[in-house]
Amino acid sequence: MNNKNIYVLSLALIVVVVIWGCSNKQEHLKNEITNIEKQLFNDTTGIIMPQKAQKTIELYSKYIHNYPHDSLSAEYIFRAAQLCTAIGNFEEAIKFYDSLIISFPEIPKAAEAMFMKAFVFDNYLYRYDKARENYMLFIQKFPNHDLRRDAEKSIQFLGMSNAEILEILQADADKNNLEKNQQ
Repeated sequence: MNNKNIYVLSLALIVVVVIWGCSNKQEHLKNEITNIEKQLFNDTTGIIMPQKAQKTIELYSKYIHNYPHDSLSAEYIFRAAQLCTAIGNFEEAIKFYDSLIISFPEIPKAAEAMFMKAFVFDNYLYRYDKARENYMLFIQKFPNHDLRRDAEKSIQFLGMSNAEILEILQADADKNNLEKNQQ
């Protein structure tokens, strides 16, 4: 075998080892995420354990950083946002939702992320201006989405207490019943 063949063979072997090593690291990280996800909830209470949630978010972030164009990154961004919301880290949830909307605008989860971003502003951060802005943007970008009516109702009820919302819904139901009875 001449030197040129040895060089080409060595180079090919190095490429194979590097590719295998990278995919092996990716698989290892996926497995680590799967394992920690199984430990997220307390077995007796069913409540999310904050320490496990934080570790899961860190692993999601690591995967997203290392494999930003992988389709699984979009799912992990969404899950990270949901976990942040669940443990009360609302500003971080907003950042993850923004990341999904910007990095993966074409996937169906982008619409859900936009709605959830508005929802977090509305129900957890009480930033009704931002909630309205994001609900309106959602309606504009996704006029045929299943969550459109929810976004419209959320805009209608921005800043209202549950009692006020219930009062309006009851009045609407009474009005509808009255109209049906008159027909």
